[in-house]
Amino acid sequence: MLEIIDGDTAFVVDETNNAAWWVVGQCRRPIPVLPQNTSQNKSIKTMTSKIIRNNTRIGNRQIVLKQQFRFTLADAPNGPITVEVYNSLRGGWSVVPVRQKAQCAYDATCRQRMEAPEC
Repeated sequence: MLEIIDGDTAFVVDETNNAAWWVVGQCRRPIPVLPQNTSQNKSIKTMTSKIIRNNTRIGNRQIVLKQQFRFTLADAPNGPITVEVYNSLRGGWSVVPVRQKAQCAYDATCRQRMEAPEC
């Protein structure tokens, strides 16, 4: 579980199955992850999502918002982990400050969020 610092949401990342979810409220939204590319550095794994397109309205304008997620995960427990989000309105990638809940399986509240049903 990767909790957004000073935020209400989190990410569940399953490295083994190359899957990820965005935990929002009482449910998890699946993040469509691209197939894994092999890297020369085996201690760091990067998972990138497909581009997610959403039609949205800003004022009286209808626009297409494009978002993409990138998770960089270190092999060692509590190693450096980064989450970046691409947002077409902001014009690029932004780092999202997260903290890893490595012991989530032993915390009832954390485990409940991690096992929430899909939206």
